[in-house]
Amino acid sequence: MKSNLFKLDILILLSLLSLIKLASSIEFVYPSSVSLNNGNIFIIEKMGIFIYDEQLTNIIHEYPFTEENEKIDTLDKLSNIIIKKTDNYIICLINLRIYFFNEEGDFLLKGNETITNDECYHLALTPIPINDDNNFYYTVGFYTYSIQNEVYIFHLIYNKIDLNENKNDYINSIEFNIFISSFWKSRYNFLNQGLDCEYMLKESSYSIYQLVCFVIIKRKDEPLYPKFFLM
Repeated sequence: MKSNLFKLDILILLSLLSLIKLASSIEFVYPSSVSLNNGNIFIIEKMGIFIYDEQLTNIIHEYPFTEENEKIDTLDKLSNIIIKKTDNYIICLINLRIYFFNEEGDFLLKGNETITNDECYHLALTPIPINDDNNFYYTVGFYTYSIQNEVYIFHLIYNKIDLNENKNDYINSIEFNIFISSFWKSRYNFLNQGLDCEYMLKESSYSIYQLVCFVIIKRKDEPLYPKFFLM
């Protein structure tokens, strides 16, 4: 009995050593990742975008960055990477450009232009749950700073991806330079301290979605107020 237990311990130890050797043989710099529906791993890192199998032993697809400024070589660039996965697609924001893949990680499109040429903060990428076989809809939210007015401005851009022609189309955009309370009508400034947007089901309905954005606001000489508002 002791002999069998000893053999079992040896097998477990060898298995662990194999896993450690495998993990140490793969090096990622500034990685971001998500698991795909088929079990493969979708990874964005310094040199490009890679799809590995579940054990991280084989590369299924690889899409290296072809331009030097595309590389994820700073923490600032890493902080602006967003990966959002839906049932059928993966949409990413990398260096302020949209990248689009199917659910298995096959490359479909890269945006020709950045979402803005201005310096922006706290990006939020949100797929829109619309049943449309021809188009994929999404929003991008972010702050910019107005030196003239000394306030942060909240921007929200609506885009769609034409699934037949694999092209990214602008729809509309809105911006807010002040937050106005719906109850007291008080006016608050947006703070550059975080932003997140998600589509949520309306409480009184199981079929209507509303865009909910979470922000932090402040009125002069008053404490911070985490708030959300509906679009």
